[in-house]
Amino acid sequence: MANTDLSILLEKGLRSTYLEALNDTSTPLLSNISSVISSNSADEKFPWLGESGAMSSFPKGSSRQISQLTEAALTATPQRYASTISISRLDYEDDTVSGVSLRVAQMAQQAGRFKDALCAGVINSNAACYDGQPLFSETHPARGEQSAAQSNIVAGSGTTAAAMSEGIHKAVEKLRLIKDESGNAYHGELAGSLCCVVPPALESAAMEVLQSSQLDSSSNVQQARAQLIVSSQLSGDPSDWYMFVKGSVQPIIYVERDPVSFEAVTDGTENTFMKEEFLFGTRMRAAAIPSHWAKSIMIKNS
Repeated sequence: MANTDLSILLEKGLRSTYLEALNDTSTPLLSNISSVISSNSADEKFPWLGESGAMSSFPKGSSRQISQLTEAALTATPQRYASTISISRLDYEDDTVSGVSLRVAQMAQQAGRFKDALCAGVINSNAACYDGQPLFSETHPARGEQSAAQSNIVAGSGTTAAAMSEGIHKAVEKLRLIKDESGNAYHGELAGSLCCVVPPALESAAMEVLQSSQLDSSSNVQQARAQLIVSSQLSGDPSDWYMFVKGSVQPIIYVERDPVSFEAVTDGTENTFMKEEFLFGTRMRAAAIPSHWAKSIMIKNS
């Protein structure tokens, strides 16, 4: 078989394997609590993050009330990420391509999970918000008609199912008290929009709270209150967990400058001619930032 024909067959087959594995990779944080925005620039600014777009009275003879964009816009700067593997031509010719396919599939899964890791990084690093405060803070500055600084941290009372049930109650209560720049409730009806994100250590307790009909021999009022996501990407204290409010703008903004792509070097290079090696890689440019802090609550036990 000519080298060119071999390269074409190898690249096409592995590209298909790669894309299938990438599409099958679970990305719960990206898929459920992140807004994906395509970007065409090196930096993407978000001057509107502090505005809720609240309606206001507009009587005859008056002027519209205009919401001003935030002066210090939050900026996302997509970074470049890549992974590369080499494959011997002999491995292909000796009919070990199944092993090669597994390596490529694994690379695709790692690329998919890395996208979720970028989203988790917003939570893990307590990234800065549009107001200059960390995402989870007890002193988000007052704006507009807000009378005082606001908090999106709730003190937890433990990691048992009963304690988590109480934590959900406190988190929802906190969400209902958050005000927008007009002094009105930031959130409307929360039913169907809540998402509970926990580390693996709290999976069993969270499942008991959100999926069981009874809790401690009593009717469980928190059953199906929120969607449950168990993320191994969380790297903070294993006793801390989070509540997020999903919506048209999600709690996390994922900026995609260059989507994950599969690249191959299979012909016409020193590697393929002198070393009889094919190079395959994946590449992306992306970043993740928090949207409005009011969409996120930390239940802190640490």
